[in-house]
Amino acid sequence: MTNRELRQALCEGILDNMDLSEMAQFIYDSLELSYDKYTDEELKSEIEEQLGEEHLASVLNTIKEES
Repeated sequence: MTNRELRQALCEGILDNMDLSEMAQFIYDSLELSYDKYTDEELKSEIEEQLGEEHLASVLNTIKEES
């Protein structure tokens, strides 16, 4: 067995043992961890690219109102 095959078997086994709620939490945690290293400008750019300019404006407005 190769390293890649072992990784695939591990990933498939972990996913097979998760329910939808656990998968959603895992995805959220993984995204949060990966975005932890982004600057504010990189995060704004990513929000705009992934979710659109209107969503970015809404997020920034909400953050401004909460401050």
